[in-house]
Amino acid sequence: MSTEDLNQYFDEDPSVESKPVSFAKTICGTEFEFKTDRGVFSRGSLDKATEVLLKEFDENYSGNPMSIVDVGCGYGPIVTFVAKKFEDAKVLAVDTNERARTLCAHNYGHNIGDGRLKVISPSQIDSSLKHDLIISNPPIRIGKTALYELLSFWSITLSEHGEMWLVMAKHLGADSCAKFLKEDCNLKITRVASKKGFRILKCIR
Repeated sequence: MSTEDLNQYFDEDPSVESKPVSFAKTICGTEFEFKTDRGVFSRGSLDKATEVLLKEFDENYSGNPMSIVDVGCGYGPIVTFVAKKFEDAKVLAVDTNERARTLCAHNYGHNIGDGRLKVISPSQIDSSLKHDLIISNPPIRIGKTALYELLSFWSITLSEHGEMWLVMAKHLGADSCAKFLKEDCNLKITRVASKKGFRILKCIR
């Protein structure tokens, strides 16, 4: 699959009128402040799926990644959190939505303030790069076929000891997706947690 094909997977309409709002949120004991806007996922709050993902990741991940990717970064809560947690890692945030990318860069700068973050559109992805950690609240709404293509693409960018962490709603096909990742992507899947209707999946080679 070409990087051009990835553009469809993050499409949110940023042409709606901008009405930014900010909010503070304590995540795993650290307080962050995020600016959000219309046309970007979860305006004005940290969505429950991402909150569950970050809590379980914080409690269960034992690696020390040097290269991290947030797939479908939105306004940047995931990439900002992991950058705070792993201060030596390079971090990459990917989203088609230009408004989301702008917000992500702003929120990272406001909360972290260093130069480790690169925010790109899917068309700018270098598929030859390998990553120690891929972490995502993936865009389930794009449909099963497109979602599986997306996850398959990113699975091949994992480094030798890399891990991919995903949060998915149980009622939206988390278990069938885990089966796909195991059988079609040849990944070892661990269900780290099943809480509040969400599955947290850890995927390794």
